[in-house]
Amino acid sequence: NSSCVCPEILVADDDMFNLFTMENVLKSLQLQIVTATNGKEAINAVLRRENFRCGEACRNFKVIFMDLSMPTMDGFEATIKLKEMMTEKIISDIPIVACTAFVDTDKEDQSYQVGMKAWLLKPITKNKLVETLRKFDVEIPTPE
Repeated sequence: NSSCVCPEILVADDDMFNLFTMENVLKSLQLQIVTATNGKEAINAVLRRENFRCGEACRNFKVIFMDLSMPTMDGFEATIKLKEMMTEKIISDIPIVACTAFVDTDKEDQSYQVGMKAWLLKPITKNKLVETLRKFDVEIPTPE
């Protein structure tokens, strides 16, 4: 049964403009997203998907785009917790991509140290997004 219609992408960002932009760009690629406004919401979204599948074909998110600087729980802390859950097999392995406006090599190094797999600098362009999605084997439907 391949009728799962669950969104494949999770975007965690506390800035509504950034969420809106990501959603529009990903929609233009015919991809649906789930949004979270902080790291805690992102973790809860992953756990919800892992534990409540719409059917046998349903899988967890293919990629998580994680802002680094958010209230309640930032992207670094959320990534550390998600990576621990992946190691303990509580959740499936999901690549986490840092999305940030920080042009700071220390932040970039820190993002890789906590287990993020890629680094995207804001503002995020469609080309950079497509390149990143392809890196993680996310199928981008071709327009008919």
